[in-house]
Amino acid sequence: MPDNQSPGELEDFVISLIPESDQVWPLSQKYIKGIAEEKRKFKPKKEQGAQLYA
Repeated sequence: MPDNQSPGELEDFVISLIPESDQVWPLSQKYIKGIAEEKRKFKPKKEQGAQLYA
């Protein structure tokens, strides 16, 4: 992590920087959650990263 203290991956830090008023972030989350698990090309623990990249 950039602060060498927070747990998680770099994506977790970047997600923490997204403003609560962001209108695109919920759409990205909904898009990724809508992909059937058998069709996902990422591991379950990487879901937030996939949402960020979407």
